[in-house]
Amino acid sequence: MRCLGTLSLCSLLACPAPAVDAVDDEAPGAASQVTAPPGTAAAMVDHFHDSLRIKHAVIAGDLADVPPAARRLTEQLVPERFPAAWRDHLGPTTRMAAAAGAARELPEAAAAAAGLASACGDCHAAIGRGPEFPAPGVPPVGESHDSRAHMARHQWAADRMWEALVSRSEPAWSAGAAALLTAPMNSEDLTRDVELPQEALDLGVRVHDLAARATRVTDWPARTAIYGEFLASCAGCHTGGC
Repeated sequence: MRCLGTLSLCSLLACPAPAVDAVDDEAPGAASQVTAPPGTAAAMVDHFHDSLRIKHAVIAGDLADVPPAARRLTEQLVPERFPAAWRDHLGPTTRMAAAAGAARELPEAAAAAAGLASACGDCHAAIGRGPEFPAPGVPPVGESHDSRAHMARHQWAADRMWEALVSRSEPAWSAGAAALLTAPMNSEDLTRDVELPQEALDLGVRVHDLAARATRVTDWPARTAIYGEFLASCAGCHTGGC
């Protein structure tokens, strides 16, 4: 059974990018009403894709793939390149990217990746602009014993919950959490094609428990923490043989 955690580069680049409006930088009290310097929109697209690469590297358990994207983010998030009204929000994003790049263990990288998505969401909420994602839709469905379909459902949920953090979307968060509430597969189903250690099997139960918590919490900091635990669980399963 192969890991389904990492999407292709084509699917990464198909994701929508943050929108930037060009209006009066002096408009009082409205961080979204600013004139973005030339090239800002393209830079935001690059930042967006690097944050995706960090997330997918963590899910796949590829810790070595995190630092390059994290380094690009920290090097490019220079305050002078952005409108003055946005600059207060760059610090948390830079810190989370740096933490992801410096992580030596997957749980640390997972927490930082979740924090990075949430920091982006805080900025988008403050400036009133950000990426627009399609409606959540319906998660993959398969036979109860189909381990690949089960993993695809987890991937779908990870993507929706990440989109929710970045865009502050209640529907996306609810859809992702609900998709994870599917009962964890039993060991007979998960080991039908390959033998897995008990630790990997236990992680499936943990993900289900995280989903139950995710359906109850309503504040974004708590959701961010849960998502970090979810990413760490995904990484633990994949590095354990899933």
